Amino acid sequence: MGRTLAGNETLLAEARRARQEMEYMLQAVAHDLRSPLTVASGYVRMLRDGTINPPSGVRAHPLEIVEEKLAECRRLVNELLVASRRDAAAVPARAVVNLSELAERAVDRAWPRALLIGAHLAAETPKRAVPAHGDAADVDRILNNLLANALEHGGERPQVTVAVGHDHGPFISVSDRGRGVPPRDRERIFDRFVRGTASSGAGLGLHLSRRLAEAGGGSLTLDGGNEGPGARFILRLPEPAVAPAHAAA
Repeated sequence: MGRTLAGNETLLAEARRARQEMEYMLQAVAHDLRSPLTVASGYVRMLRDGTINPPSGVRAHPLEIVEEKLAECRRLVNELLVASRRDAAAVPARAVVNLSELAERAVDRAWPRALLIGAHLAAETPKRAVPAHGDAADVDRILNNLLANALEHGGERPQVTVAVGHDHGPFISVSDRGRGVPPRDRERIFDRFVRGTASSGAGLGLHLSRRLAEAGGGSLTLDGGNEGPGARFILRLPEPAVAPAHAAA
């Protein structure tokens, strides 16, 4: 009898964990889809109300952006479905990546949203490659989250900079000139479902990003010594074992 009760309690505990993970994944889907859907719906609205009124037959560029963002939604859904089936202890598919290329690619992806809100978005990357050991898809997701966060909290006309460098290891930083993060919240914002008072998100972006960074052997921190207004997040990744002549993005 005792064994049966213990077995039932174990099954109930596993069911609760499974339900919590399902809820977590649903929140992750909602969070990651919010940005591309906002951009796509914004362009459709501007085309409809005449805010964007190109000459007849010259609507290819806005529609290409809408198509690109909808494709991003499909890609995110596929990635999250794969992630939901992946064992939590599985090792990410790490390889040697070029952080400069990943940073520039992230800025290109965020450009349509920056255009919609009148933000200034820039990439500061060295001419030579900055190799690191990491999962390119995970770095993409982290940068997507950091850029979405910076554009949302960067003030009326956000000024966002993505910089790549090497300081005790390869890193990418994302900085803005908004109100910044109060000292009491510098670690708390990385907790699950924690969000700022002005945030419209589910409070998962920074939590997910730190989890991905640590799963890849790296770290994601908020620069406590950042001078001036705004916030600066730093993603650090491990050095490659041997720096190759060409790093893949």
